[in-house]
Amino acid sequence: MPRTLGEAIEAFAVDPLSRTVFGDAMATAFIDYKRAEWADYHGQVSV
Repeated sequence: MPRTLGEAIEAFAVDPLSRTVFGDAMATAFIDYKRAEWADYHGQVSV
């Protein structure tokens, strides 16, 4: 099991079932969206 969103995104990206179920365009769009979300999360400052 992935421990972070980043690990989950990468697991989804290399899983051939994800592209079979979602199709190439949707899988790519989802991966790009989640990678941006993960990058934004790391850019936030919390106290």
